[in-house]
Amino acid sequence: MNTEHNANHGATADGSPKSKCPFSGAGAAKPTTDVDLLTREMILDPFPWLATVRKEQPVVYLEKHDLWLVSRHEDVMSVYKDMETFSSANAHQAQYDIPPSIVAEAGPDWRLPVDHLLNSTDPPEHMPLKRILVQKFHAILEGMDEWAIPLANRHIDKMAPNGKADLVAEFTWPFVIDVFARLLGIPPEQTGRFRAFAEGWFELTGSSSLPEDRIEAAFRNFLFFERFLTRVVAERRQNPQPDFPTLLISSQAAGAKLSDRQILTNLIGFVVAGTDTTANSIAQVIYALITNRQVLARIMSDPSLIPTVIEEAMRLRCPVRGMVRVTTRETTLGGVTIPKGANVYVHIASGSRDGDKFDHPDQLDPDRANVTRHLAFGAFGRVCLGAPLARKELSIAVSLLTQRLPNLRLAATQGELQYTQSIIIPSLRDLRIEFDPVADAAPKARSPKAA
Repeated sequence: MNTEHNANHGATADGSPKSKCPFSGAGAAKPTTDVDLLTREMILDPFPWLATVRKEQPVVYLEKHDLWLVSRHEDVMSVYKDMETFSSANAHQAQYDIPPSIVAEAGPDWRLPVDHLLNSTDPPEHMPLKRILVQKFHAILEGMDEWAIPLANRHIDKMAPNGKADLVAEFTWPFVIDVFARLLGIPPEQTGRFRAFAEGWFELTGSSSLPEDRIEAAFRNFLFFERFLTRVVAERRQNPQPDFPTLLISSQAAGAKLSDRQILTNLIGFVVAGTDTTANSIAQVIYALITNRQVLARIMSDPSLIPTVIEEAMRLRCPVRGMVRVTTRETTLGGVTIPKGANVYVHIASGSRDGDKFDHPDQLDPDRANVTRHLAFGAFGRVCLGAPLARKELSIAVSLLTQRLPNLRLAATQGELQYTQSIIIPSLRDLRIEFDPVADAAPKARSPKAA
């Protein structure tokens, strides 16, 4: 669920004009490449190219995107650790102007409701806000198995007799959205636009070549969702419920330094970061298992391996490709000088496949000793707020799917994987699976243990 990104390439974190790379073009003095990370081939599998980059140009300027790519594990960790130099203050800004139709509806002063979002804050605001959110977030996870396992089983019940399914459409998104409906205290029938909103967010921030109709639809979903959650918060102030919005409101009432705007924007970020990333994570972990049959067989015979295998699959199939920071001062990283105001693209999926950190990095190894050093959930002060929830959902999903769907396998009809267009989170559009039909779906698998 780590979704930090800055796509506002027009200004630095302090508002001054950003610096275009002075080294591009003929006779470049610094490592530069014209590779486009948004091509179909690079979204599908950038890892062979990244392996070469890590060895030859671990910090390289991407002319196409006006980004400095950071690809090695140790350099990614350096960026995470230095929150003063590598700012998130402009995170989550769209790469497009607000369409006139949205301006006409929302007004000329409307802006994306991403200000004061946890992943957009820097010290000294970041940690006090994070402590409040972590405390309340962990409180809502208590006893989650009791209600989340039946939610997952309900969707598996629908698939089991058919012998085939699109896992993304029929399980990962419905299950994750049901979980968030419960945490937000809203009826499931009000969640119809969650997926479009979350995927649209990461397309607006992670792609520079969307068609106009897609841009407008994504902005419109933003406006809808802001208004929707504004109503939810207003209702909870009048009628408190055992849910996350009420916990934030009660914390504010008890004296916590939490503004109305912080409550709203962090609820928005909570939904986006927690749905798209986790739905994609479940699909990627299952894909890793059904394309590595020996590992799948091992966890089916020994479910105690599931937590470790989930971590390893997250390392290998990291759902969040990367995030962007803006440098607040000139700095040196990996032996390369990066100017103030530069946009730095920290490729966490590349760092998680760094051969200097992980042996045979392109293999799914359930016995990997240092698997927890992967970067899928961030590091240091930027460790993902929602990591405990994501691990819980992953554990439930992987345990039940592998237990309840006999002979789980990739469908013969599944062609090349298709993704949404984003360098932040390219979300898997579908994953077609097959399994032996189960006529009687009533018996349920044993409750999985959280990772």
